Amino acid sequence: MNIKLNNVTLSNTTDIHRVCELNIEGESISVISLKWGVSKTIHALKESERQNNSTIFINHQVLYEEVTENQMSDIKDIIKFNHVNVIQSVITKVFQDCLDNVSLQESDDFFENGGHSLSAMNLAEKLTLSLRVNIDLVDIYRYRTPKVLAKSITEKYFEIKQLILSAFQSVLGDQKISDNDDFFISGGHTFQASQLVENLQSDTDININPYHLFRYRSPAALASFILTRDHNKENLKNVVNMGGKGHKSIYLVHSINGTVKNFEHLATELTVHGEVFGIQASGLRRNEAVSSDMEFMISNYLEQILNIEKRKEKNIITVIGYSFGSFVAHEIACRLEKQGYITKLVLIDIDVKELNTPWDLMHYIDIVYSTEGLVLDLNLYKNKNQKECLEILHQDGIRKKIFPISIDYHAIENQFKIRQGCHDAMNNHVMSTFNGHALYISAEDSKFDNSANDWHHYINGTLLKKTCSGDHLEVLSNKKYVKDVAQEIIQYMEF
Repeated sequence: MNIKLNNVTLSNTTDIHRVCELNIEGESISVISLKWGVSKTIHALKESERQNNSTIFINHQVLYEEVTENQMSDIKDIIKFNHVNVIQSVITKVFQDCLDNVSLQESDDFFENGGHSLSAMNLAEKLTLSLRVNIDLVDIYRYRTPKVLAKSITEKYFEIKQLILSAFQSVLGDQKISDNDDFFISGGHTFQASQLVENLQSDTDININPYHLFRYRSPAALASFILTRDHNKENLKNVVNMGGKGHKSIYLVHSINGTVKNFEHLATELTVHGEVFGIQASGLRRNEAVSSDMEFMISNYLEQILNIEKRKEKNIITVIGYSFGSFVAHEIACRLEKQGYITKLVLIDIDVKELNTPWDLMHYIDIVYSTEGLVLDLNLYKNKNQKECLEILHQDGIRKKIFPISIDYHAIENQFKIRQGCHDAMNNHVMSTFNGHALYISAEDSKFDNSANDWHHYINGTLLKKTCSGDHLEVLSNKKYVKDVAQEIIQYMEF
């Protein structure tokens, strides 16, 4: 498939972000990408173009100037399954290749043109790779021509899409929903997303989780994902192997900065007791969207954890959260517990009351300075907006050697986007209840006084409370203090 991508911003509205011109197997397709919070103008435009098969609308939040590789892959799948002639063209070429017959046409029978059982197996494998859809030997014998096989695939796609479309309409109050309407732009929210997932599983046997809905937001996009998911396994983008081995798994959930760098010393101490994985936030990579929804984070991380655990003998899983990560770790532990895993939960120095604190940019700029032991000059930041504050931080940070000279301003901006995204996720989170035993570790000089007390409301089992030396930052950054933290965790794991 050849892709020609032109970034074009339309001047008549700020809601249309760009137009992608795709050429797929000879089909010229215009893809209009819409920003989050689509206006009535765009709805009117969509309505006028709805019947035009050469226009596909992809609704998702656009945060960057370039379309990411994943987004382009999603777009290609949607177009492919909506255009039977595109699939037919791909299948015909694979037929020709397997039979070494470039003149073979879309209505020609594979077996009547020299195909046999061995070449049929080869054909099935090549079609599976080319289309990213499961094609087996039975399909080759049943649908013997490119035309008939293409028709069967698109019919299956349209069947799945119709089931999803009906589920969308039911959950969103039977309003008029089209194939490419975004679930969330159409009024859906997190609780309705969970309801939609449950309805699809119970009524149609379509098995997805809320994370999939956050990425594949329209019936068309979700249907194409379901049809291709066996050959669209996403990498463990958020999970980093930090060493160790054995049946026991230990997952360290990032703090509000999104990285697992805080855990480097702790991971080293824990590797002799199991395989250690760090979970980092989305948005650290270039062109990767920052998440500000707790349900998305939890579902996304949980899916990746389960992908790891299904390859291992079922054993005890320990989930450790530090600061903001404690909220995510708590919810992951609750869901692992529901899925039958023996789960241990460790919470490190965070107060439940932090769930409802307002976002304060200056507070987080202050954290950057205090981490380096430097004093913040508040006068530099007075009466400045967020962009101006970050530009000052960039220059001031280089001057005071907090940041290397080569650091990109956008890297700093992205760090604060991740912090704000995590913060926003906290403010919309409803806590579940963990039924097992948990360990709470507080820093001796922490700003969170008696913070373990409120966690009792969300843990049915025993909540062990331990205090380790250092302040909120030192508890994981000072190697001496980290050894104490690790020792408490190891004793708890053996409890």
